[in-house]
Parts: sequence; C-alpha cells; structure tokens
Amino acid sequence: MAEGLRFSAVRPASRRDRAALWFALVGTLCWFVPGWLRWHNLRSGASDLGIFDQAVWLMAHGRAPFVTTIGINVFADHVSPVLLLFVPLYRLAATPIWLLGVQALCLGLTVIPMRALADELHAPRWIATLAILGSATLLSAATYDVHPVVFAVPAVAWALLAAHRGDVRMATIAGVTVALCRADAVTALVGIAILAPPAVRRRLLWLVPVPFAASIVVPRVLGT
Repeated sequence: MAEGLRFSAVRPASRRDRAALWFALVGTLCWFVPGWLRWHNLRSGASDLGIFDQAVWLMAHGRAPFVTTIGINVFADHVSPVLLLFVPLYRLAATPIWLLGVQALCLGLTVIPMRALADELHAPRWIATLAILGSATLLSAATYDVHPVVFAVPAVAWALLAAHRGDVRMATIAGVTVALCRADAVTALVGIAILAPPAVRRRLLWLVPVPFAASIVVPRVLGT
C-alpha cells in the first residue's frame, strides 16, 4: 500500500506541449506587472525588497552586504547564494527591477514542469496551469516585494517531475538549484524524496545535509 503512494519510475510517452512556453510568458507578465506597479508607486517596503536591493548594490560596489535596515549581513539572515548572480546585473543598471523580473520569470516557468507532470499522471494540462496561474499564494509572493526562496519554486516543481520519472540527473540539478536559492529550503527535498523511487530518493537526501548545515553555521559565523 505504501508503495502505491509513491511516484512510479515508469515514464509514459508525453505529447509535445507547445503551449507551455506561452502560459509561462503569460504568468511571468501577470506576476511582474503588480510587483512592478507596487514598487513604481512607492508602495514597496524596506522589508523585503529594500533588504535585497541594498545588499546586491553593496556587493556590486565591492562592499560587504551589511543591510542597515536590519543591522546584519544579508547572509546572516538567510543563506541565499543566488543573490550573487545579480551583482553583474546591478553593475549594468542598479535597479530592483532585476529582482522583480527574475522572481516573476521563475514563477512563470513553474507552469512548464507542472504541465509535464500532469501529462505523465494522465491529468489534464489545464488543471496544472490553473493551479499555478490561479494560485493566491504565488500571487502574494510575486506582489509582496522579493524573496529569494521564491526563485526556488520552479526547481521544486522540476524535482517533483524528476521524482516521478526516476531521473537522478534532473533531481540533482533541481536540488542544487533549491539550495542555491535558499539553503534551508532543502527541507522541501525531504518531502519529495518520500515519494521518489530509491535512486532519486537517495540523491535528494544526500543533497540536504550540507546546505541545511550551512543555513545554521553561516549566520552564526556572521554574528546572528
């Protein structure tokens, strides 16, 4: 009975999903516009968009990301190495639009693996699409400033798809991506591992200890 609750490693043939990218684009725009309007109309707060905007700006100028609004290093709050990827973008143009845009894009891209998962579970694609584009939780995440953990949403979806397919390589890439977005978010991989076939389960569980330990050790080293 327990085995029946787990994802099957058998991958059924999938039809090519030509509409997935269009839905991803629609989702990206739908999530970007409210977030951008909130920032443009001066309704964003120092927490949390201001925190990450200041941190990335400081790193782009060769300084430590000590955020004055919270009085600590940004990595002493949450360990999110993904912020380093925004440094070269801020050197081109120092604007939080980069953060808002990437967050919206990540949420939009979540449609693709979820439609693929629905396909392989013999469920209608429109249900997966509606579950993502109509999600109040994701809308709230997109409109209330920026949080690096939200960047991990599509990676979690890809990890679910990898668990169903028994794809160790895909699971590894997705798991590492989750850890880079926010180290303590790897706890989500434990839940996915429960549903995964043995090979994927072992890989996901191997990916958990180091990032999770880093999420505890790094803030302590930085003084919190």
